[in-house]
Amino acid sequence: MIFIKKYIVFLFFLLPTLTIAQINFPEKEFRASWVVTLNNIDWPSENSLSVEQQKQEFEDIVRFLSKNNFNAAIVQVRPAADAFYPSPYEPWSQWINGRQGLAPDPLYDPLEFMIGTCKKYNIEFHAWVNPFRAVASIEHSSVAEDHISKKRPEWCISYADSKFFNIGIPEVRAYLKRVIEHIILQYDIDGIHFDDYFYPYPENGGKIRDYETFEVFGGNFESIETWRRDNVNQFIYSIHSLIKDTKPYLRFGVSPYPVWRESRVDLLGSNSLSGLSNYDHLYADIRLWLEKGWIDYVAPQLYHHLNHNKLPFNTLAKWWNENSFGKNVYAGLATYKLFNNYGYLWNNTSLIPSQITISKDYGFDGQLFFSANDLLKNRGSIMDSLKMIYGKKTLTPCFSPKDTSLTLLPVNPTISTSPKGVILSWKINKIDSLISDYQFVIYSNDPTAKSTFEILDILDENHTSYFDSRAKKEDQYIYYISVIDRFKNESKRVCFEIEK
Repeated sequence: MIFIKKYIVFLFFLLPTLTIAQINFPEKEFRASWVVTLNNIDWPSENSLSVEQQKQEFEDIVRFLSKNNFNAAIVQVRPAADAFYPSPYEPWSQWINGRQGLAPDPLYDPLEFMIGTCKKYNIEFHAWVNPFRAVASIEHSSVAEDHISKKRPEWCISYADSKFFNIGIPEVRAYLKRVIEHIILQYDIDGIHFDDYFYPYPENGGKIRDYETFEVFGGNFESIETWRRDNVNQFIYSIHSLIKDTKPYLRFGVSPYPVWRESRVDLLGSNSLSGLSNYDHLYADIRLWLEKGWIDYVAPQLYHHLNHNKLPFNTLAKWWNENSFGKNVYAGLATYKLFNNYGYLWNNTSLIPSQITISKDYGFDGQLFFSANDLLKNRGSIMDSLKMIYGKKTLTPCFSPKDTSLTLLPVNPTISTSPKGVILSWKINKIDSLISDYQFVIYSNDPTAKSTFEILDILDENHTSYFDSRAKKEDQYIYYISVIDRFKNESKRVCFEIEK
C-alpha cells in the first residue's frame, strides 16, 4: 500500500504539468487500400481456392493493413452485376469459383466474413460497388443464365468489349438502387464506394447507343449530354437519400477520374490538358455532388507523376482541395505503377511519399492506394516508406461536419495493478438511449516521450476495462480514453487516475 501511495504522489505531481494542449495525439487520417476482386487482381488470388484458403488470404490482407497502421479497406463486392454475397438479384461472382453463378463450396457469405475480419482488426470496411457495369468483358466473362443482361437485355448497352446498364431507363436506376439497398440493410458496412466508371470511357470514337432511350425519356432536356448527366445525378442523389434515411453514419464516397472539367472549357475547371473529363465524357458532375453534399468524400485517382505534362499532380491536387466544399478529400495513389514498366519517372522510391506530402500540404484528409497486392509485395519499397509515414495508428476523420464533438463520455477512469500488469477500468455516462454502436479509444504515451501519445487499442461498447500487460507499475505509462461514434465524432479525451 505504501508502494502505491508513492506513485500516486508522483503521477499527480506530473499530470498538472501535462495539459491537453501539450499532448501530441495522433492526427486523424484516412489510410486505405483498394482490394480488387475483378480478374482476381487482389483477392481471391485465384478462382480455384478453397473456402478456407480464401478466408486465410483475406485475413492476411487485413492483418497486414492493421499491422502497418492502415484503418480502412475498400473492397470490391459487386464488380459487374455479380456478387460476393448471396444476392436476391444477381448471381455469385465468377471470381469466387471460376464460373458466374457458382456458389462457394462449402457455402459461406464472403461479405459477412470480410466485414467480421475487418472489425476484428479495427479496419473500416467500405463496400466497393460498380453500379453501371453489367458485363466486364463480352468476349471473356463468364455470364450466368440468370444474369440481368440475359434476363433483361433491353436494359443493357454494348460498348467496346463491355456491357453497361442503360441508366436512362428509370426502371434500371430503380433496380440498381435495390441492389445497393440490399447491401446497406443486410450488412454492417462502414461505407459505400463507387469508382470512376459511370458512362463508359470514350474508346475509338465509339457511340453510346442510347438515342432511342433519350427520345422516350429525354423530356425537355436540350441535349442528350445534359440528360445523361441528369441520369447519373439522379442515381447519386437516390443513393445519398437512401443512406441518410437508413444508416446516416455510412460514408458515401467516389473515386473519380482526376479531371472534373478543364479550364479551357469552363473557368471553374482545372488547368489540365487531358482532353477527357468526368463532366463532358463520363457524364459525372462530381463537383456538383460535393457542392450539394450528396457524397461524403471524394478520392480522385491522382495516378500521374509530379511532372506529367497534361495531368500534373500538384495542379490537380490543388484543384480538388479548392473544390471540396468542406467534404473529405483523399488522394488516390498508383502504387501499381511503381517499377512496373510505366516509365523511368515511376522508378523512384520517393515518388509516392512526395505525393503524400503534397496532398497533405493541400489539406487532403488521407490516402487510398491501388492496390493491396502491390502493398503486400512491397512494390518499389513502398511499405518501407509507409512504415515511417504511418508510424502510429490513427482514427479516420469524422465527416459532415468535420468539427462535431461527442457528448458521450467515459467516467471514473481508474488504474489498478495486478500481478501481471495494469488494469484500466471505466464507466459510461449513457444518458441518451439513442446513442449506440460506439467504441472506446485507449491512448497511451511513449515512456521516453511523456507528451507523445498513440492509440493503444480500440474497443467496442461492451467493454468497460482493458488489461495492459506492458506496464508493471501504475506510473509507467499515462493513459487517456475517449468515445467515438459511427460518424467518427470523438468525445473529449479523459485521463485515467490511479485507483485510491
